Amino acid sequence: MSGHPHDLTRALEVFGFHPPVNLQMLHAHYLYHLCRIHRTLNFKWISQLDTSTIRVPLRDLYVPIMLRSEHPKNELWQRKEARNLPEALLIILGALDATPLPLEEVLAHESRVLITGAPGSGKTTMLKYLTLHLATEERMPLPILIPLGSYAHACTDGDIWRYLSEHVARTSDGVDYAQLLENAIAQGKAVIMLDGLDQVLRCNAHLAEKLETFAREAARFGNRIVLTEHIPGYGEAPHCPTGWVSYTLLDLDRPAIERFITQWHIAIVRNANGDTPETHAAAEAKRVKLLEAILDKPNIRKMAGNPQLLTLLAI
Repeated sequence: MSGHPHDLTRALEVFGFHPPVNLQMLHAHYLYHLCRIHRTLNFKWISQLDTSTIRVPLRDLYVPIMLRSEHPKNELWQRKEARNLPEALLIILGALDATPLPLEEVLAHESRVLITGAPGSGKTTMLKYLTLHLATEERMPLPILIPLGSYAHACTDGDIWRYLSEHVARTSDGVDYAQLLENAIAQGKAVIMLDGLDQVLRCNAHLAEKLETFAREAARFGNRIVLTEHIPGYGEAPHCPTGWVSYTLLDLDRPAIERFITQWHIAIVRNANGDTPETHAAAEAKRVKLLEAILDKPNIRKMAGNPQLLTLLAI
C-alpha cells in the first residue's frame, strides 16, 4: 500500500467540487446525508448477529482493499495462447502489473475504472468507505453511489438521471438533490460509483447500454467513474465494456487479516461492554485465539482473504 488514506484522497483534490452559492446549503445537507447512511456497517446479512444493537462505525473496522491492474502491458497479452499462462509468469514477462494499488490512487489517474471481484470480496464496502471519506474531507469531488441492483429493478426505461434523483431522495427523507448532482457532474467534479453491473446484465441487460452512454458522457466532462461487477462464474463469458481500465480486487493479505481481526474484536466487545480496560483485555484474548485458529490452517487462511468469509470466521 502506498501512503496514508488521507494522503491518497488528497490526490483527488484537483477534482474538488465547489458548488455555486445557491447550492452550498444543499451541498452541506447532501454530505451530511451520506455520512448518516454510510457511517455504520450493515450486518443484516449475518443472521447470527443482533443487528438492532450492533452499530460498528465503518471507519473503525474497514481494512483497505487493494487492486491489481488487468490492463494489457504489451503485445504478449494480445496473443491468445498467452491468456492460459500462469499469472506469475505473465507478471514476470510484464504482461500484467503486479503492483497493488488503492482505489483512490487509481482514480487520480484513470477516468473510467472497472473493478471485478469475487462475491464477498468487499466491492460495495470499499465504495461506501470511499463515499464516506470523500463526504468528510474538504475540497473533495462529490461522491455519487448508485446501487445498480435497484436501478435494474426500478428503472425499466433506463433513465439513470431520473433514477439517481429518485434514489437519493428516497434515502434522504424526500430531499431533492438533482440540481446539486447535475451541477457537480457538469463541472466534472464528481466520483460516480456504479455498483453491481452483473445485476444489471442478469436482470435487465439492455440497460447496460444506457449505463455505458451515461458513463461515457460523464467521463467526457472530466468526472471519475467506477463500475463494479462479480468475476464471471464457470462457463460465463467475461463482460468487457470498451473504454474502461480493468482492475481486480485482491484478497486480504496477512497484515490486513490481522488488522481486521484486531479492529473487529475491539469494536464488537466495546459495542457490548463499553470502552474499559476489561473490554480491551477480553478483545485481546479473543483476537489471539482467532488468529491462531486462522493462520495455523492453510485452508482457513485462504478463506480469510475474503472479507465476507473473514467476518463470518470472526463471528
